[in-house]
Amino acid sequence: MLKFPKLTYQEFQKLPQSERQFLVTKNRILQTDTYKRTMCHMKGSSFDTVETYTLQFRSAEHGYFIVYGIADQLEKIFGTPISQEELDFAIDFYQNTNNTYFNREMWQDVIAKHKGFLPLDVMALPDGTAILPGDPILSVTGLGELAAHFEPELHRIFYQTAVATKSHLISQTVGSNRFIEVGKRGTPNELMHLQAMPAMYAGGGLYLTSNDAAVACYPFLKDVGTIGHRFLQFFDSEEEAFRRAINTTDFTVLLVDLKNSLQGIDKAIELKKEFRSTGKKIWIRLDSGDIKEQALYCLQKMAEHNFTDKSLDILVIEDLNSIQEIQEIDSYLLAKQKLPVHNHVMYGAGHLLIIDNCTRHSTSSAYKLSQIHFSQNNIKPTMKFTDSLGKKSLPGQPILAEIDGERLIMQQSELTEKATSLFKTVVSNGKLKIKPNPKKAFEISQTTFIAISFQSKQTNQRTELSEETVKLVEQIASFQQ
Repeated sequence: MLKFPKLTYQEFQKLPQSERQFLVTKNRILQTDTYKRTMCHMKGSSFDTVETYTLQFRSAEHGYFIVYGIADQLEKIFGTPISQEELDFAIDFYQNTNNTYFNREMWQDVIAKHKGFLPLDVMALPDGTAILPGDPILSVTGLGELAAHFEPELHRIFYQTAVATKSHLISQTVGSNRFIEVGKRGTPNELMHLQAMPAMYAGGGLYLTSNDAAVACYPFLKDVGTIGHRFLQFFDSEEEAFRRAINTTDFTVLLVDLKNSLQGIDKAIELKKEFRSTGKKIWIRLDSGDIKEQALYCLQKMAEHNFTDKSLDILVIEDLNSIQEIQEIDSYLLAKQKLPVHNHVMYGAGHLLIIDNCTRHSTSSAYKLSQIHFSQNNIKPTMKFTDSLGKKSLPGQPILAEIDGERLIMQQSELTEKATSLFKTVVSNGKLKIKPNPKKAFEISQTTFIAISFQSKQTNQRTELSEETVKLVEQIASFQQ
């Protein structure tokens, strides 16, 4: 992790905007909401009370989540000790902006007494774990205002989780080797796309992408390219462009919709026939219009010419808006034509995997105070109630566990030899114990989805609460009335 440099706020203001944006992401003291500092100020001398916070995703469009991004976000927070340079800059910034609501003492203690290691412990599910909505994902215990400070960073696990979940659904629908991710230009910035790529792999094993930077960063991915409209427009005719593409490469995907897709398919089929003896891979790509009928027409033409090779004869379908559309096209083609769809049809899309419904709202993520440790003998479980269905938080120190193969949300204190906790200690006294591992997360996603595969198909299915957790909820509800 790149360290924050020694820098005054005045020097910082003179830097180009791109450098300022990069640098503030490296200062963890600034990575919070203004109202966190305000509440810390309001609590006064109580700021150092030990507290527990619990993260949940409370609603799921598809009935389940494949959690991913825990290790990534924890690495940003705990990857290196908090430095004096980070604190000095924060002090200078808040002083120059006349903001008095900054607890300098708290952060100086982190550096002086803890050598920069945040006095926090984190228990969490392993990346890749399949869960139901409402399940706890992680809990943070320690100095309360520090645990609360990083709420925005921990919420951001929602994004990679959303991508991983949709990737899993796509893989379950058509298979991991039949989907090409082409969303590089659809994200607001490169970092967002690079965050999506390991999540895509972890959730469903999807590994094909058009982003060279992603393949450079993650060697388990494979880059796949095609030709675009600008290449076709450069030549006097579509056929001339097709021939140039075939003659200069061993593998090309002919985009057939420059003028008329059906005519383009006919030209591509004729060229496939002409160059068949060369062994060149000549695939066909659909990108607009009535995709179902074009795909059926193309596959029928391929069947007529006995183009049945699993490597040479592939149809790539793009311009897709939803996973449901992929399912509908697959079902339509399976019912209408002779060639096995799974051997000869692939799908390409970007926004539906890494943009659509990949918001915090889509997961209803919640990071709520669940327990206050006033002293060893004075521990107060707490929770948030709500008028909205399914949005109650969890009290105490909730974990996800299995007893005789059945999942249960229970309290950490309830663990017995019969119960296996899915939570692991991932940060101990500020020291990080895990690293991002998309390959391991993929293995976990495959095995843990089996545990919820029936429940995930049920509307609003939730994991049951233990008797102790139910008792805590009832006690807190009675007290807060």
